[in-house]
Amino acid sequence: MAGKKDSIPISLTQFMTIIALVITVYFIVDFSDKALASYRIRRIEARLIQEIEEEKAERRRLEERLKYVQTDEYVERVAREELRWGKPGETLVIVPTPPQPTPTPQAKSQSR
Repeated sequence: MAGKKDSIPISLTQFMTIIALVITVYFIVDFSDKALASYRIRRIEARLIQEIEEEKAERRRLEERLKYVQTDEYVERVAREELRWGKPGETLVIVPTPPQPTPTPQAKSQSR
């Protein structure tokens, strides 16, 4: 009996059970991968929705600012405060600001 191989006999039922188990494990792993990918996509979507809302708020703020800078009130404020202009007939008084004293380095005292 040296020519015979020692083989483990597997019944058809056992073979089909092993195949079904392998397929089940494959589907479980595949489902887990897809669930994880779906979770990541939902997180990215939520972050992007938040960024879109922030950008919309910024756009609304900029549109309001644009409306304001196109008003006469803004033009007059800039002319008076930044450009130091006045209306015809007004006398502008510019008060000089006193110079700020520059700090002098203090000599380190040496104790002996």
